[in-house]
Amino acid sequence: MNFSISTGLKAEIEKYFTGDTDLKNKLLSGDAEAIKKVGIKSKIGVSPEDIVKAYEQKDMEAIYKRAKKIMKLKEIYEKLCKEYTTNYLDEER
Repeated sequence: MNFSISTGLKAEIEKYFTGDTDLKNKLLSGDAEAIKKVGIKSKIGVSPEDIVKAYEQKDMEAIYKRAKKIMKLKEIYEKLCKEYTTNYLDEER
């Protein structure tokens, strides 16, 4: 499949995955396994233990930042799924 990705999503992936070049490149190429990996990561969430620990250490900012990261990961995953589906359907035509 010839995978094309929107400029906006490409920029988001470039920014979010700067620390993992291999995963970033796979996502940009439309690798289904890499997209699946992002989907799995986006469903992990924040554990009750982490919340209690952050509260007791008066560091709720850490939980907030982690939750924001998870939300962004989920957003990127959903956009990747739409792009992948669009590419697949366009190829079928």
